[in-house]
Amino acid sequence: MKNILKIFAASAVLIGVFSCSSNMGSKAKLDTKMDTISYMIGVSIGSNFETMPAKDELDLALIRKGMHDIMNGDTVFTTQELQVALNDFGREQQQLAAEEQIRPGKEYLEENKEKEGVMVTESGLQYRVIKEGNGVKPAVTDTVVAHYTGTLIDGTVFDSSKDLGEPARFALNRVIRGWTEGLQLMSVGSVYEFVIPHELAYGPRGSRSIKPYQTLIFEVELIDIVKAE
Repeated sequence: MKNILKIFAASAVLIGVFSCSSNMGSKAKLDTKMDTISYMIGVSIGSNFETMPAKDELDLALIRKGMHDIMNGDTVFTTQELQVALNDFGREQQQLAAEEQIRPGKEYLEENKEKEGVMVTESGLQYRVIKEGNGVKPAVTDTVVAHYTGTLIDGTVFDSSKDLGEPARFALNRVIRGWTEGLQLMSVGSVYEFVIPHELAYGPRGSRSIKPYQTLIFEVELIDIVKAE
């Protein structure tokens, strides 16, 4: 904690400039190595606030005051009090950020389930039959061969086997829960659309181009099944 406070203290002058300047949008003047380091410390500190829901409510003058006080060994709070308060605040901000990320997907799911032909399973998985095949259905232990296109709820395509020119092959027990459940509903030759809540997709961790808590849409064509030996 003391090391963190020292980092905050090191950028006190920079924060003071930000809070007092009438031209905060101007580029920083970096004449010396320490100017550059000071600016980088400010950027590093600011990056911690970038996704904070309450970032616009932060008082830069009070941030500067706190940094000044720690430099002079005269703080209002003890180190333990700071740790407890900032940890609690951090958890609160994480929860608010998560709720904000979840909200668009939740609204999309609520609207989509009312559309014609959409079915909802007990887990919350939504699916619509585009084409019903007449082949066998896979078991959870099987490997399947399938074409798929994955999109975000805004229509952005984030992955597609068709772009690679060949279908994907994967074990049903090695993929996200929404796929494991959904493809077991399909017969070979079927084409389904799945809308997968974040709980059945990548959840809070996300994956590559998929941000945390995102609801995903997949159009899947089940081509073949490789039975487990």
